[in-house]
Amino acid sequence: MSSRPSVAIANRSLVDRFFPRVNAVGRSLSVGGRGEVSIVGVVADATPGDPRIQDAPMLYLPLGPALPAAPTLLVRLGSGSLTEASLRDIIEPLGRHQVLRVSSMNKQVGSFLVQERLIMSTSSLFALLALLVSIAGLYAAIAQNVIRRTREIGVRIAVGATPTAVRSLVLSEVAWIVAIGLALGVPTALAGAHAARPLVSDVPVNASIVLALTALGIVGIATVVSARPAARAARTNVSSALRAE
Repeated sequence: MSSRPSVAIANRSLVDRFFPRVNAVGRSLSVGGRGEVSIVGVVADATPGDPRIQDAPMLYLPLGPALPAAPTLLVRLGSGSLTEASLRDIIEPLGRHQVLRVSSMNKQVGSFLVQERLIMSTSSLFALLALLVSIAGLYAAIAQNVIRRTREIGVRIAVGATPTAVRSLVLSEVAWIVAIGLALGVPTALAGAHAARPLVSDVPVNASIVLALTALGIVGIATVVSARPAARAARTNVSSALRAE
């Protein structure tokens, strides 16, 4: 056996970890089963098949005489697209290989993201149910509060309160409820997103934009839900309200 060390190409993450301040080319690393390998080049990071794995230190070693039993051919398409049948017609007449399976990159990526998609679908379903329950609860609470304060609202109207002032009274209470809910919900959402980060692959979404849009949606829904009880309060009959218990 030759004492000359094997060669390998390192990716940027491996170089940053083991040789952060020096030129990695020409340096050696000990690799199990191969002994010392000499780094002859550095390449950019690439996802090793699974898109959930990012920035993993990797060494690319030569195959040597052993070739993979089922080689894979990656085809980058330009304009238009190839079907499985047309791809077979191109490759098989060459007489060297038989196409066993054809799969697009979207399918390959999707096969790795089944867990993430299941988590997102389940989370979306529970979020929708929580939204519906919240809307129903908010409407019931506002309507009940208006009924409970019927006499007070009648007195306010009797002493000169305008319908606009009555509606503003109801909406201001809703605004306090929404403000307290957002003050408690936003930090909880950020903590939940941080805790769930290991379960899903990195997604380039700005969390602040998502939270801002969600907050605007909650404010809009609360305004729509409270509009009917507020209008009902503004139409309170003074004489009936003053006789109410």
